[in-house]
Amino acid sequence: MKLSKREKTLLTILLTVAAVFVFYSYMLTPQMNKLAELKLRLAEQEQNREYVQIQMSPNNKVYSDYKAFNASIELMTQKLFPYIIQEKIILYVEDMLKSSGVQASTIAYSQPSLKQPGDEVEAIKTEIDPEIKRILDEITGKKNEEEKKSEEKSAEGGYTLEHMSVTMNIQGTYESITRLLNKIEYFDKKILISSLNLVAAENTLAGIIVLDFYAVPKLKILNDSYLEWESLFEKGKDNPFIAFEGYVAAVNTPSTDASGQENATGAVQPVSDFLLVARPFSSDLPTVILGDAKDKSNKSYIYADSPNHVDIEVQVIKSEGKYFYRYKTNNSSYPTNYEEASEFKPAGGAIEFKILSYKRNAKEDVNGVNLTIINNTDLAVNVYIENDDTARPRVNIAKLQGNIKVKK
Repeated sequence: MKLSKREKTLLTILLTVAAVFVFYSYMLTPQMNKLAELKLRLAEQEQNREYVQIQMSPNNKVYSDYKAFNASIELMTQKLFPYIIQEKIILYVEDMLKSSGVQASTIAYSQPSLKQPGDEVEAIKTEIDPEIKRILDEITGKKNEEEKKSEEKSAEGGYTLEHMSVTMNIQGTYESITRLLNKIEYFDKKILISSLNLVAAENTLAGIIVLDFYAVPKLKILNDSYLEWESLFEKGKDNPFIAFEGYVAAVNTPSTDASGQENATGAVQPVSDFLLVARPFSSDLPTVILGDAKDKSNKSYIYADSPNHVDIEVQVIKSEGKYFYRYKTNNSSYPTNYEEASEFKPAGGAIEFKILSYKRNAKEDVNGVNLTIINNTDLAVNVYIENDDTARPRVNIAKLQGNIKVKK
């Protein structure tokens, strides 16, 4: 069959249209649909990436809250033993006796054991934030109310703590016994005096004292000096029953320790009224922790966490014969209403402000504090800056107003 030129043209056009239709329908359209689907998935992944970047950003509030919670745990548990090390406790007790000048004719150390404490440890529990208490109760196995009710018939609910006791027959002057009790009270870990019986004998006091040591497991042990070993006494005595040098002399040569109590060295270190800690941003704790150093409840502590410098203002005020303070950072203050102020009693003849700084750990470590101190009292403010970086100080004194002395 012979096609005319016109028919050939129409057939060519028809075949071209059919080819275009097939290409569009079975090749182009699926590819375009697939492309649109990939673009949609790309948009979703971009959103996910942005979300992840926001979550991973150092400025995310989750990180600052996490660091603040870590700081709260450290502050709440710093006076608690993480666990009992009998050898360390023996050294601590011997050091207290030596530096106070109290003589002990007999000392009985119990073996560390698990004990279900009673009312005697309420003093420890009341110093712990409720949320920290709940976590510690979970760690130590304390049952909640519902669990205890369900288990009352089978077993008594409660928790056990690692415990060790020390019983001593002691003798010394009134002053030396007082020094010993002060050392126990101001020891950096919680020691409970469960029993103390004294009788007067001429110019001395004699009796029995029982000390209880309890350990509470910690979520995270951060730079606890309790875990560091250091020789407290001379070694290699020929006769272990001969009193160490300075034992009796300490009775008549009282001195003062870092808590305003007496120590064996004779060095007087003032009690801190306020404490500021400046850490690098890479730390697990906030870059700034500021609070009343004598506040056992830790309610006065405020936190800030920033890769840059944090502006801090501290004011001390005297009004109607009483002393008050308030301080603030970029986003928090104590008291919460900065127009108010909290009363305190200076530890000595001056207001002592201790600052603990951390040296720079990298070129990118640039955060720090810009500190302003305003002293509107009749006392001097002594600022002690410890361990600051000499080349690139982390603590910058921005403004000082009033009688203020800075010592590094």
